[in-house]
Amino acid sequence: MKTIYLQLTTATKRNEIFVIFFLLVENQPMEVINRSKDFCLVLNFISSTIQELFKMGYSLWLLPPTNSKISTSLISAIKTLGCSFAPHVTLASKIPLSVPVEDIKSSLDTYFVKNSLPDVRINSLNTGSEFFKRIFLRCQKTDSLVSLARFSKQTFVGDDDDNDINNWVTNYDPHISLIYAEEKDCNDQELIGRIDTSILIDKTWQGGKIQLVDTSGKLSEWKTVLDFDIPNST
Repeated sequence: MKTIYLQLTTATKRNEIFVIFFLLVENQPMEVINRSKDFCLVLNFISSTIQELFKMGYSLWLLPPTNSKISTSLISAIKTLGCSFAPHVTLASKIPLSVPVEDIKSSLDTYFVKNSLPDVRINSLNTGSEFFKRIFLRCQKTDSLVSLARFSKQTFVGDDDDNDINNWVTNYDPHISLIYAEEKDCNDQELIGRIDTSILIDKTWQGGKIQLVDTSGKLSEWKTVLDFDIPNST
């Protein structure tokens, strides 16, 4: 449990506000106690923002094999749009930061002893309204990719309910983001015009690399905490 005391000062008067956040494991609600009704909206915003940051936790990314042709093409496309994140398909997100990194590595080792390599096939270039889907490449839901994503969701996020995990798999939309919605300098069609889609659409890879990324902060603060090379990747 961690207690945070927040003190705010305005230009006209001084208000001391005592805020207690009970930071519990696995996204349980925070309790907010304050002595200034004037700042209720501010406090609610702070509470909800911190909750969302804790919900993000770790994300598990599947990357193409290092130095492969498709990796080079994807990195080039992302840089062309002014971004610098690694090209990846998200397997699972909101993994609690309390999960030991070594446990995740050990679980991945065990998984690939028994299961086939994830098969990634890029189908189309799309645009969307979601933050992580402004311009993205939609990938085919191959059995091997869905199997790895399902395993990651169940093992690391901790969803054991069959109905919940089946619904999640149904809605799982594997994709590779090329730009996030925070970049607003140009319209989508102008941005798409910068990309050579012929080196991206219908391209494939098997295996690759898995990264565990701490996505609990701002984009500029995201950091990789585990690199896991999948054996026999092509």
